[in-house]
Amino acid sequence: MNRLHTRAVVQRVLVRLGAVALVVGALAAFLTLASGAVAAQEVDITVQPEEGEVEPDGQLTFEVVVAGASDGVGAHDIEVSLADGDVAEITDVAFVKEPLPLQTEAEVRDGGTTAVGVAAMGDNTYSSGDVAILEVTVEGQTLNRSTELTVAEGSAVADSGGGQYTVGSFESATVSVVESPSNDGGNDGLGPGFGVLAALAALAGAGSLRYALGRT
Repeated sequence: MNRLHTRAVVQRVLVRLGAVALVVGALAAFLTLASGAVAAQEVDITVQPEEGEVEPDGQLTFEVVVAGASDGVGAHDIEVSLADGDVAEITDVAFVKEPLPLQTEAEVRDGGTTAVGVAAMGDNTYSSGDVAILEVTVEGQTLNRSTELTVAEGSAVADSGGGQYTVGSFESATVSVVESPSNDGGNDGLGPGFGVLAALAALAGAGSLRYALGRT
């Protein structure tokens, strides 16, 4: 995506959203993302740990990880869902690092079965490697049952220069509701430093980022 095309995309989206006041900030953010938009390498988007146990009414936090991000992560549009909302419920989704405030969306939807995390990182990009970008907190509902926490195949990730990665695979995690959890990873959903970020929800400009990453 070149700079002229990026300007056109931003203008179309802003007109559609009626967000004239965001022109300067949104345009600057997208020009930064697009400045190095060359075809990027392949990554996998995974949910970790691969298996997690939680008590009824207890909470467990999973991480959404971009594996093999050779050029870091500068933007992402991620959706995760529970296959069976009777077994467990998503109660929170939070960014691991603070993104640009006007280019974000962190929201639990569909009665707790879906979580969306959309962000442009600006200058606060993630470094290369296996990068945890979201924390998704799940609460147990029905004892002795399991369900899958999956990443939607339409989810997209851009590198630190704005080039969109090719996603090779979307890997899920198993959530089991048990009487006595024995997890080696995860936590109770109250990890330090994420209280403020967890409050971010449906902020202005999220539609622009979803458009730029190829999702509608």
